[in-house]
Amino acid sequence: MTAFLLGGCSVMVEACCLPKQFECTAGLQNATFRGGKLDVSSTVFMHSVDLVNKKVSYVGQSFKIVQDYNKMMQYTISQWYCRVSKLTTPIHDCMPANATIATSMAMGGPKGIMMDVYDIEKISPGARLPFKGTLSLNQEGCVPFSEILKTEGSIATLAYVNMTYGIKDPSVFDVPSPPCPKDTDNFVMMQYTISNGYCTVNKLMKPIDNCISANATVATTVDMGGPKGVTLDVYNVEKISPGPGIFFKGSIAFNQEGCIPFSEILMTEGSYATVSYINMTFGIKDPSVFDVPSPPCPKDTDNFVTSLQQQPAPSWPILPSLP
Repeated sequence: MTAFLLGGCSVMVEACCLPKQFECTAGLQNATFRGGKLDVSSTVFMHSVDLVNKKVSYVGQSFKIVQDYNKMMQYTISQWYCRVSKLTTPIHDCMPANATIATSMAMGGPKGIMMDVYDIEKISPGARLPFKGTLSLNQEGCVPFSEILKTEGSIATLAYVNMTYGIKDPSVFDVPSPPCPKDTDNFVMMQYTISNGYCTVNKLMKPIDNCISANATVATTVDMGGPKGVTLDVYNVEKISPGPGIFFKGSIAFNQEGCIPFSEILMTEGSYATVSYINMTFGIKDPSVFDVPSPPCPKDTDNFVTSLQQQPAPSWPILPSLP
């Protein structure tokens, strides 16, 4: 039993503990106000929580997040890229002993429900969360109902609907490799993407080749630049790079003289990009262009699990950290 102070009165209530296993649909509506403009967006994702096996997942149309609290690892997969980070706080299925209810309220009329509302910062201390807000739980069963999350210039409302108990398909917690590296990997066949002080580590799917595959066929051959120009062989990108992980279609053109890359056309749903290779020189002037900065990236000699960047995450498993 835990004592909560409500309206100046000390009220004895039972400790609030989440169901051990549950799944639901989460609807998120986010309003952002910047530069005098209001932007409203919505997204829906499936949310699975397994407190028995200490795993949490968020699965949306274009992303998947798996939090494995046995390994204290978070995997964020989006468009065949994987960002791996360390979780900083163990998972808990019950409210902290010193948690206090900010307010209680009835919703849905006489036959509706009673909800307890908590301050998020109070129930997940020390996690350095990027937001503030409130979490509402149904008093009957300590079932998540809704959240309001606030950051500078934005406010988001999150609702949990169509909840069921148990985990229908445990594969929602599977981490695909590739693109995610395995815990046993020793930084072999890795790609490092560094941006804004963050490092994304991905497992490469196959060795590099310096020759077009033997069974590749030229889609077409064209002359460019007039009589003294160049003759180009054009290949279908999918044909010369088969296998999973290529999220675009298109073509790549090579100068027949020397098999020199000339240009590419890359297409995804809703976008079209042209890449041109210009001012080419042979040799590597400065080998440091291949150096991987550490930090933020782990070193090749580091243990994979202990070397990753920390990911602040709440100990309460229903507060999302979406990409």
